[in-house]
Amino acid sequence: MGRQAVNEGHNTVRIASHELGHILGLPDVKPGPCSSLMSGASAGTSCTNQYLNAQGKASVERKFAGSKVYARDVASKFALAVY
Repeated sequence: MGRQAVNEGHNTVRIASHELGHILGLPDVKPGPCSSLMSGASAGTSCTNQYLNAQGKASVERKFAGSKVYARDVASKFALAVY
């Protein structure tokens, strides 16, 4: 987890969720709104959104389509993995 982002006051659950997005193959989307998890720190320290938006979920589903991991399950339970 980015120590600098934590020290600046960014939400730690959001940071962990964002980094999990990278593990799932999602790129940064900067600058971006709070509603976009992959916008990272560019959404500001007041942003606490820890969930993928519809576009992010669709991207994960496309990446895992046809695999043994059910992409819909991965995308729908995305934020639960950081707890």
